[in-house]
Amino acid sequence: MKKLLNRLEIIFILIACYLKVLFSGKSNKKIISPKKVLIIQTASLGDMVCTTPVFHAIKKQYPDCQVTVMGNKTNQELLAGNKDVAEYVLLNIKNNFWQEVKKIKKENFDFACLIFPDFYALAFLILANIKSICTPKIIGYSPYNSLSHRLLLPLVDTRPHYVRQYAAKQYLKMLEPINIFSADTKKHLFYNDSALQKVNSFFQTHNILNSDLIVCLVPTAGNKIKEWPEERFATIADYLQEKYQAKVIITAAHNEQEIVQNVFENLKLTQNVFNFMSGVEELKALIAHIKFYLSVDTGPIYIAESFNIPTIDILGPVDENDQPPVGSKNLIIKAQRIKSETYVMNSRKYNYEEAKRQVNDITVEMVKEKIDILLCHPHESEDLKILSNHTGY
Repeated sequence: MKKLLNRLEIIFILIACYLKVLFSGKSNKKIISPKKVLIIQTASLGDMVCTTPVFHAIKKQYPDCQVTVMGNKTNQELLAGNKDVAEYVLLNIKNNFWQEVKKIKKENFDFACLIFPDFYALAFLILANIKSICTPKIIGYSPYNSLSHRLLLPLVDTRPHYVRQYAAKQYLKMLEPINIFSADTKKHLFYNDSALQKVNSFFQTHNILNSDLIVCLVPTAGNKIKEWPEERFATIADYLQEKYQAKVIITAAHNEQEIVQNVFENLKLTQNVFNFMSGVEELKALIAHIKFYLSVDTGPIYIAESFNIPTIDILGPVDENDQPPVGSKNLIIKAQRIKSETYVMNSRKYNYEEAKRQVNDITVEMVKEKIDILLCHPHESEDLKILSNHTGY
């Protein structure tokens, strides 16, 4: 019964969208100089970090434009203090669809773009009477690209999004209808003074100095399919202490502390390994003040990229061309494979056994090799000279 009601609701919303277009025209009007712009990003923390170039590109070209972002609660914390975002609105359209339509219609947005395909979000924008809307037209397979969503595409402007190609650059294409043609994928995040004070207090309590090699390890992923074994993270933490005299900070959310404790239980050396529990605001401040960051492909690695912190990304089943940090200071590790099992536009449907193999076939030795490149051979990259005093020799 619930599934039937859901289908009837979708059909009703589809009819409403087409009737709206019949009387008011399509949402693909040309906007010369937008005054108010709405961006909806329905995905997770890492994806939102990779959307920040979109906000920045708008403000760079139209400094007086008001940028409003809609997304989840975690991403609200992530974007706190972002100078390119005037307002953040929690996305609650599935529970209160028609009320939210009425509310957003009063805002009179000139332009809106939907970063991820989502039927309800796109219908919401159309029915809110926004003059110009742009959304991706997925080229390749994506479980998010439903039939109902595709039926709405003729009513708005679209730009192609090719799966397994660099997502951040493709997000920027959504701005072409307002005459923004940018390829600048630099990420932009900010943190407040209170968060920095908490980080400084943590450093003082644990005698962590700015001159130390401060390494952040994140053993969690928010998705079991991407998680690397805890005992291997412990071995890496020992290696960093033994060879490089590093101060290792392990961080995770409060509800992920069991994984952190498993790492600690497998350590041989514990004197210079510390557990930092934090919210998103403190996490940003912490990552901005470390020397390098190591984890599987998960949201905080993109925070590190935004602050120009060198990273090592244990890809697991994630596609290397899709979204992982790029640049000479950003190293990736992948197992031998014909193709990745997951990518930005598909984190739902994959071969579970093959995805786990792609994680577990990444060995400790493979990670150590990347660490040595990062720390012992900084001359290979101008960006890594900051690490040259921490070779351990």
